[in-house]
Amino acid sequence: MSLAILTASLEWEQDLVAVRKQARDVAELLGFDPQDQTRIATAVSEIGRNAYRYAGGAKIDFRLEGATSPQVLVIRISDGGPGISNVREVLNGEYRSSTGMGLGITGTRRLVDQFDIESAPGRGTTVTLKKFLPRRSGVLAAAQIDSLANELAKRRPADGPFHELQQQNQELLEVLGELRRRQRVLVVDDDELSRYLIRQVLREYPCAILEAVDGYEALRLTRQQKPDLITLDLGMSGLNGLDILDELKADPGTRAIPVVIITSKLLSNEEREDPAARANAVLNKSELGDTRLKSMFTELLAYGTWSGRGRVGGLPLWLRS
Repeated sequence: MSLAILTASLEWEQDLVAVRKQARDVAELLGFDPQDQTRIATAVSEIGRNAYRYAGGAKIDFRLEGATSPQVLVIRISDGGPGISNVREVLNGEYRSSTGMGLGITGTRRLVDQFDIESAPGRGTTVTLKKFLPRRSGVLAAAQIDSLANELAKRRPADGPFHELQQQNQELLEVLGELRRRQRVLVVDDDELSRYLIRQVLREYPCAILEAVDGYEALRLTRQQKPDLITLDLGMSGLNGLDILDELKADPGTRAIPVVIITSKLLSNEEREDPAARANAVLNKSELGDTRLKSMFTELLAYGTWSGRGRVGGLPLWLRS
């Protein structure tokens, strides 16, 4: 049995926000818990972003498959783009494009129960994501899926990226509410893929991850949630990273929070001197895969300082003792 739930079109970049919300809504109405709702929404968002970036858009189909428990939520994201010539390398985690496509796909596989990709040069790409429904959902019949589809149609569209990110932060807090003793890391970056890659680095740590896409949201969350560590991008519109750093260090309530600057900009030694004097470390986003970052994050979360010296990968880290 295969029952259609929803079909969405991804034609404009802002559609990514609406699609992410629709994915979360579908997961909620099917009975997934908040943590799985966030995983499903993130998986759809990441693959959708790849489809928009490389193919200019996509069609996203949500279906329910199976007549016995556990049924399966199946999400197919199809595009008519140039296709992927090295699918095997991508799935094995061996391929890294200059824009991080391989990282996005391999990371998304960990968010769902089953993952499949069909692609060939000139024939487009179809990614299939599968997540088994929780036992408490029982077996849903066609009439229930029709009712679910009607409920989805009534729900308000997403109010914009800022609102969506606020809701995502709230979801993460709710999911981790029972683990409030766990530490919190605030990731500040206006690029969704960069935030995702930093989350992947931090995922093995027992910490709740908060996210902000601009300086004003970063300052609000810092003062409200008092994170144990902040990763900070420099090149953001409005309040940039240095402006945020000034605000944090000027406030007695936030000046002691460790800050790691993670930027895609290639900084000269002179450009590094200013933020390095106020942050615990400055590194390039290309260094996120370096295994030696583990010791840095471990010590910063545990003690608020890092004893390391020298280099991470090929770039020097500027440290404040």
